[in-house]
Amino acid sequence: MTQGGKQAFGFSMAVSADGRLAIGAPYGGGVRIVSWKDAAEERELATADGLFGWSVAFSGNKLYVGQPDAAPYGKVAVAARNDEAAPQLLQPSKGADFGVSLAG
Repeated sequence: MTQGGKQAFGFSMAVSADGRLAIGAPYGGGVRIVSWKDAAEERELATADGLFGWSVAFSGNKLYVGQPDAAPYGKVAVAARNDEAAPQLLQPSKGADFGVSLAG
């Protein structure tokens, strides 16, 4: 699987226990979620904004996506499984490079 351009496809990856793989492409490609068990669960979380997809992690039925360059201190997007709504954003009131690394 590939993704066009110089997006650093595969820069970050996370696997879930239920057969999903999140693949980050932080230089304009966002995050692609693929499943080796159910193709209906495949989706893309795209943004043209900054380093979205720098880090990715699964925890339960949620995917966490880091964007450490988001003003003013970085942010983490939280996407629920099979939820087509925009991810919920978490952003600290102060700090630096929030979202540079994640763990599930």
